[in-house]
Amino acid sequence: MPSLRDVFSRARDRATLERELDGARRELARLRDENERMRTAMRRCLTCDYRLAARNDPRSNPPGSGEDEPFHGGPR
Repeated sequence: MPSLRDVFSRARDRATLERELDGARRELARLRDENERMRTAMRRCLTCDYRLAARNDPRSNPPGSGEDEPFHGGPR
């Protein structure tokens, strides 16, 4: 039969792991959000290669989004 110390030790270890996991999940969500904001901004950039690649990628320009039309210069 496990001792009381073992039971509390396991509970403490589990609580510690859950806190670390929650922190990692929050950080992952924050990084994904930051990544999406950066990706969106990069799509608007007129000079970077990423914009040209995104423009040619049919996955990033769904039909009807307006992004599939040719760019004729000037601000968008």
